[in-house]
Amino acid sequence: MDDWSSSPGLRPHAVGPQAAAPVPRDSLGCTRDELVLDRELSGTHLRCFRKVKRSHHAMRVATTASSRGFLLGISLQAGHRRHVMRGHHGSWHDFGAGSIYIRDFAEDYRADLAGAFDIVMVELPFTAFEQACEERAGPRVRTLACVTGTPDPVLLHLDRKSTRLNSSH
Repeated sequence: MDDWSSSPGLRPHAVGPQAAAPVPRDSLGCTRDELVLDRELSGTHLRCFRKVKRSHHAMRVATTASSRGFLLGISLQAGHRRHVMRGHHGSWHDFGAGSIYIRDFAEDYRADLAGAFDIVMVELPFTAFEQACEERAGPRVRTLACVTGTPDPVLLHLDRKSTRLNSSH
């Protein structure tokens, strides 16, 4: 049994002729109309995103498996939770300021995001790993450890510094 019903604030979708039209979603599975800030910056090998949601009701996010690489997310504020589903099982993760997650786009992703959030994400395609390995000596990096809700004060500090630099122009 796929237990989406255990996520607070979510109700089953209507099925049949009276079903609502599909909700527009971005490339990361977010419902665009629930975001108060939705920015994207693309470079040669990286895509950076900043997404802010102020409402506290849950938002379902889902993406199908692809060969896009990895996604690194850094929470800029405390207070949101994720119910991440894997198969028929799920787990809750609480995010504080500086909590990170890393997920592999090679796997289907389904989660309910509860609470307001302000998060910066970096999409790391495999070409970025290849280029980084070519530029330095040592073993090749082929994967990252996937984590959810893990505190990382160093990445939070770096992100806050870059946010100040960007807002001063």
